[in-house]
Amino acid sequence: MNPSPCKRWRWIGLSVLAVAGLAWWFLPNVPRPRILEHWPAADSGWEPWQPVFQGVEYTRANFSQPRPLKAHAIRVDLAAPGIEVVVNQPTDPGGSTFAATYATEHLKRFKFQVVVSGGPFRPTARWAGKRVDPIGIAISDGIKWSEAVPNLHALIITPDHRVRLTTDQSDTNNAWQELAGNWIILRGGTNQMEHLAIETSSVAGHSPDGRLLYWLIVDGHQPGWSEGATPVETAELLLSLGASDGIRLDEGSVVTLAMERGRGGARLINRPSHPYITGVQRPIGSFVGIRARPLGTNFSKSLPANRVQPFRSSGTSMPVAIRVESGAR
Repeated sequence: MNPSPCKRWRWIGLSVLAVAGLAWWFLPNVPRPRILEHWPAADSGWEPWQPVFQGVEYTRANFSQPRPLKAHAIRVDLAAPGIEVVVNQPTDPGGSTFAATYATEHLKRFKFQVVVSGGPFRPTARWAGKRVDPIGIAISDGIKWSEAVPNLHALIITPDHRVRLTTDQSDTNNAWQELAGNWIILRGGTNQMEHLAIETSSVAGHSPDGRLLYWLIVDGHQPGWSEGATPVETAELLLSLGASDGIRLDEGSVVTLAMERGRGGARLINRPSHPYITGVQRPIGSFVGIRARPLGTNFSKSLPANRVQPFRSSGTSMPVAIRVESGAR
């Protein structure tokens, strides 16, 4: 007996969903369907910080005003045992170029727990393996492999596990890791920016004592889903997380956040603004990798709780306060 057309189409639909689900699970470059993403209610603020590794926590937020916006954040305690933050090195020892590839591939190859896209590079890598040059300073494990560029700023991690920002990339004093960025957007809790173009952006920041490293990913160029933020709004979001200082590193479709997913796997966390297929990764030629120990029975949480952090007055319609709590729900 032949199945009825209704049953036939039902089986076809279930098969398509099954194949799509398997592809999303096993192929990190395949965009996950939005319907499978369960976001908090719009304008409810940041979710509580969720420990994902020892010394590493994750949170996210969903806004509808002044435009749809979704953001992800990582907070790293540089004093936690086992924490290692590394700027990528050149592909060839002693060289000055890097073979761009996907964030999830960087994570698996170098055995990181978190990988975040770094600073600007050139040319645009339209395929994996293309050689690119970082724009500005690059120091990894104390070795400088790319030279400073005037008028651009940088993030520095010192051997004693502290973060600081500099407006002079040639300032390599006590730099164990140094990553070039565009410009400092937050200084001493004060917003340094103006309302420029709305963008996707990757932003790093630190606590007043330099112990906590923050990474903020703002998705953009996705109408009705996440349209991006101005530099002023991005600085305010970083401030609301608890950072006192911050630097805008890069922007556009290369902005990516990836995280380890059990037994050496990798998961894409944000939704990159690929110009052709939204959610698909683009090869990145600059990144920061974070190594951390897994959560376990001996893990004692040491990161401090954040209080309500008000936004600076900037003429936006974003909520006047964002709440970030510590620990899991």
